[in-house]
Amino acid sequence: MAYPEDGSNRLFLVLQPGRIMVFNNEARVNNADVFLDITDRVNDQGNEEGLLGLAFDATFSQPNNGYFYVYYTAANPRRSVVSRFKVSSTNPNRADPGSEKVILEVAQPFANHNGSRQRRPRDRRWVGSARTCCA
Repeated sequence: MAYPEDGSNRLFLVLQPGRIMVFNNEARVNNADVFLDITDRVNDQGNEEGLLGLAFDATFSQPNNGYFYVYYTAANPRRSVVSRFKVSSTNPNRADPGSEKVILEVAQPFANHNGSRQRRPRDRRWVGSARTCCA
């Protein structure tokens, strides 16, 4: 779960199969909207694969920004992907799935240990990724 520092009081829930849901940060929420659906490019076949991370740009709320970053696993070849997307220009509760800009791809030979953490200390993007290696 993540939230942008934009004053909107929205929460964003990352679902492993490849969707991000958005809803108001209220005690009794009855529904959520699909913010982003990239199930067509996410590989969630392994128990540690799928859409695994979300982080908002440090200037997400500024005009002409609306950028956010996701971390997911993809197949053929198996790899981890960090991509940037942009929010729709007409609906702040919907992202443009066609706006993807791949930032980084890392080969992942195994279906496990693909977790990640995205941070943005001091206006920089940091991605930590677990990786399995063998002798």
